[in-house]
Amino acid sequence: MSLSDGTRSGTARRVVVITLAVEAAVVAGYGVYLGLATLLEAATEVWAAVTMSAMAVLTGLALALLARAVSRGRQGARVPVLLWQVLQASIAVPALTTSRWPVGLALLVACVLAGAGVMRGDVLDPVEGRES
Repeated sequence: MSLSDGTRSGTARRVVVITLAVEAAVVAGYGVYLGLATLLEAATEVWAAVTMSAMAVLTGLALALLARAVSRGRQGARVPVLLWQVLQASIAVPALTTSRWPVGLALLVACVLAGAGVMRGDVLDPVEGRES
């Protein structure tokens, strides 16, 4: 099954891929923002800021690779996607009770879309030799 097939499972796969791609862009973009802020402003802990920036960019890259793996139906993408969604939900849920609730809600919606999507049996290709 390809990303472009017109079936319902193709649509579900596209939703998961787009969700992961948006997450990747936001996280990597935030890393770039942190890096630029470190260079342009006087950071009190420069190495901590550089490390945090690099980690955000690398996490964004990892999410982009996960989006690519899901677009190809790779089973190995399921656990890393679920792990990321659980980590993201742990940030989203507490944010719902603050003034930043719209951010928490957006994060939680992304968690549900991507997490539930990769759990669908028709989004990722079945493992050879295993009944679905």
